[in-house]
Amino acid sequence: MLAPGCDKKKADPSGFGIFKIGKSTPADGYKCQPEGNYTFCFLNPSPSIAGFKTQTDLYFRGHAEDAPLVEIQVGVWSCDPGPVGADLMAKMGEPDQSADKRAMWHLKKMTVVAQLPKDNELCMVHFLDPAEKDRAAELFA
Repeated sequence: MLAPGCDKKKADPSGFGIFKIGKSTPADGYKCQPEGNYTFCFLNPSPSIAGFKTQTDLYFRGHAEDAPLVEIQVGVWSCDPGPVGADLMAKMGEPDQSADKRAMWHLKKMTVVAQLPKDNELCMVHFLDPAEKDRAAELFA
């Protein structure tokens, strides 16, 4: 516990790894291709979460060179939800909403939805542009 008068704030994250919501462009992705109204990038560098291997996919709104990053989709392989959830909370604090196997954080620069687990041994963590309210609701439902 902090002593009275101390004000230690958590960093206000804006993305995952080297990718930043609203700032990264398709040029930052590794292998990119059009997918509907988005540019989808895969095979990207992907740091671990709680020591678990991850896969990072990126979705940019539009197909222009300066298309903004609106979703970072991170698959966590062989996921143990306890340590993964604890790692996310260490970085972002307690979630604003939680339900069975789901958590959501509404941060200043992004919304984060964690599905712990989504499938048997796969957890999914979605880092979203805060304007993507419908997508966040769909993922949390």
